[in-house]
Amino acid sequence: SGVRTIGSGQITADGYTGNSENIEICNTVVWQASYGPVTTPTNFGTPFSPLPISLLSFSGKQKNSSIYITWVTTSEINNDYYCLEHAIDGENFNLVKLLKGAGFSNDVLHYSYLHEKPVNGVNYYRLKQTDFDGTFTYSDIIAVNFKQIDNSLIVYPNPISNNQFTVSGLSENEIYHIALCDLNGKIINTLQSEYVNELTFYLDNDLTKGLYFLIVQSSVNTEIIKLSIN
Repeated sequence: SGVRTIGSGQITADGYTGNSENIEICNTVVWQASYGPVTTPTNFGTPFSPLPISLLSFSGKQKNSSIYITWVTTSEINNDYYCLEHAIDGENFNLVKLLKGAGFSNDVLHYSYLHEKPVNGVNYYRLKQTDFDGTFTYSDIIAVNFKQIDNSLIVYPNPISNNQFTVSGLSENEIYHIALCDLNGKIINTLQSEYVNELTFYLDNDLTKGLYFLIVQSSVNTEIIKLSIN
């Protein structure tokens, strides 16, 4: 009524790959040679129900203004797809992303998703794994604490004097592309920052006085700041 492999045990069709080389329990085919050798601890049949996936890890961490979710499986059996679900109270979960599963695999597989709209505070996640026949299982729930990033920048002095100004409030975890433009959108000067808190612009002495726009672009957002040159 069951087949179980433990330790270094394995199931193989000794070189055959056809669908006629199989294991059948109670008139149900639970393994075929075409699935490939089973080289990890696995259960087939009753009382050993086959686990749809062997989940090695499931975790999340803040990445800039998003939460990066990853999970790793060491084997998958009859696995159609994953639903990554999110909740703010740990109980009422909503679908964030559907990702295709591997079907049948004995390899170590890595999955990931960048959740770009978490809430400030604790975010809860779980995986809903669904088989080809529609049956499903849930993973354990993980909690990820998210701290909202303050993206407000400060430019000083403004109005600009002595042909220079400083942009402060940059994140040391970001690369920024900064451009100074006139009112017609013409780029006057550009600069790129790399992992610094602030950056100073030095302007040409013959730059016309008046209003300008400073465009500060990072991987997560773009800010436009109005400047005045005296």
